[in-house]
Amino acid sequence: MFPANIPALLADVNESFWFPPKASTFAEETDVFFMYILYISIFFFVLIVGVMIYFVLKFRRRPGYRGDSSALHNNTLEIAWTVLPTLIVCWIFARGVNGYLD
Repeated sequence: MFPANIPALLADVNESFWFPPKASTFAEETDVFFMYILYISIFFFVLIVGVMIYFVLKFRRRPGYRGDSSALHNNTLEIAWTVLPTLIVCWIFARGVNGYLD
């Protein structure tokens, strides 16, 4: 592919980049719902990778340091990271069922 072809290729990419052209009354709702799920996924991906990189750099092994024997237990954190994703998945399910039943 030559750089001269890029503007022509980009001209073909319009709002139907992810999906074929809309051919029904509910296609817009499906496209918007797809974008919601995509943005939620991107947000959590960036958040998780960012926190992971931070902790990898902050808690890397240092010479002469012996680690603790066990990790601490935090019920609040475990409840939060269980309930929040469950609520998000329930919201996605409810929106999907609503769109499916329409």
